[in-house]
Amino acid sequence: MTLPLETWDDRWSSVHEAAHAVVARYFGLTVELATMDYVCIAHRPYSAPDCDNSIERLIVNAAGDAATTCFLNWTGTDSGDNQLSRNRLRHLGAGYFRRRRLMREAREAALCRVRSLKVEIYAVADALRERRVLSQVQVDAIIRHCASSR
Repeated sequence: MTLPLETWDDRWSSVHEAAHAVVARYFGLTVELATMDYVCIAHRPYSAPDCDNSIERLIVNAAGDAATTCFLNWTGTDSGDNQLSRNRLRHLGAGYFRRRRLMREAREAALCRVRSLKVEIYAVADALRERRVLSQVQVDAIIRHCASSR
């Protein structure tokens, strides 16, 4: 069976959202729904800009852009994910330089994580392009299949 040529938007979106979903599952977060446009993730409560749960959330938010940069050479403009993270940090009382440091560290950690989870991210991205919507059960099944294939 020959699949139709995919659009750049589909490729970019599937990799971006798959990275959010796979990295969230790496941290044990619940992925309520993954689509080509967004991923609903139940994050753990956080109390300070640099508490473990907050850092974990920053890494998950940075994973989408990290994956599109790493795998698709996309160096586009600042995403909405970054803006959400900056706003959350500001709300938690982080000043400008602390926000910059935390965002930079989260981006570096996300780049490392997406590189190590490349196979899983691509597999989930392929499934997203095919099905358009995935549940956590489906994401987990794809991740397990990748792990068993190694």
